[in-house]
Amino acid sequence: LDMTHYIAAVPDDANAHNHLGVLYFETGDKEKAVASYEQAVHLEPGEPAYQKNLADFYLIEQGRIEDALKLYHGVLEQNPEDIESLIACGLICTSVGQPDDAKHFYHRVLEIEPWNETARKALEEFHIADDAPSGNGYDTAAAG
Repeated sequence: LDMTHYIAAVPDDANAHNHLGVLYFETGDKEKAVASYEQAVHLEPGEPAYQKNLADFYLIEQGRIEDALKLYHGVLEQNPEDIESLIACGLICTSVGQPDDAKHFYHRVLEIEPWNETARKALEEFHIADDAPSGNGYDTAAAG
């Protein structure tokens, strides 16, 4: 990759490390991708794009839920209206069985973007689940 030559010349360029991470990921070299994303965050920890790339990698590729959540929360501390991070936190909360927390994140998305279909559909799924009948599905009164 030509970026590696550039990074060798300018090793402190966080943006270059982030781009290199994307390139490595696209070519299937996940070890080098995560190392590049981590280096980008190390060099410029306040950059939300780098934090989100690393968080996405941790979450999707490595199942490192807590590490991903920390990064998403870091982005939200800087920008409480970051839609991608709010949705990611909603997905994480859903996956770990915290529906009330997930609903909070999705409602927050809709406060910012009332047209957001991802958040709307997620909340509809919760509503459907909340309305589903409980029990084993048999009508015990009719089973005489």
